[in-house]
Amino acid sequence: MGRKPLGKKAMTDAERQRRRRQKLCAAKPNFVTYSLSRNGQSADTHLQEVLQKKIDRLEKENKRCREDAKGWKRLREEAASMVDRLLKEMDGLQAERSKQQLKLERLREELHNLQMERLFKPPIVSTWFRTLSMRFHPDRGGSDVEMKVVNEAHDALRALLKPS
Repeated sequence: MGRKPLGKKAMTDAERQRRRRQKLCAAKPNFVTYSLSRNGQSADTHLQEVLQKKIDRLEKENKRCREDAKGWKRLREEAASMVDRLLKEMDGLQAERSKQQLKLERLREELHNLQMERLFKPPIVSTWFRTLSMRFHPDRGGSDVEMKVVNEAHDALRALLKPS
């Protein structure tokens, strides 16, 4: 191999071969078609096979994307129905909570009417009711109004404490 004069870049063998191929391809436009062969196939046949594989792969991808789109649509519908169901449940829970708050307020009122600071077990409530009824009974010097309030409070507490 000969060396090039100083000042010019030395050309490698691979670069020489590449330039030679470029010159040949420029001179004969069909050079690549006739010179390429793969396993005994012409370049056109090989190119057709490669293109067919790409087309098949794109069709599979397109089919998968359509299936994904159907899946996403179904998923959106399921999510929307789930949100509707949860909103209905939440409305029901809010209604139940407001009922329980009313029940709790009534319980507090009745405890206040029975002169109790907090809620005790039913036997203790009954004992306290008997004590108050003896204190406020009209035959023992109490008034009808106070006795009526105590009786109503005791009945309401029994109803509220009764398991549903």
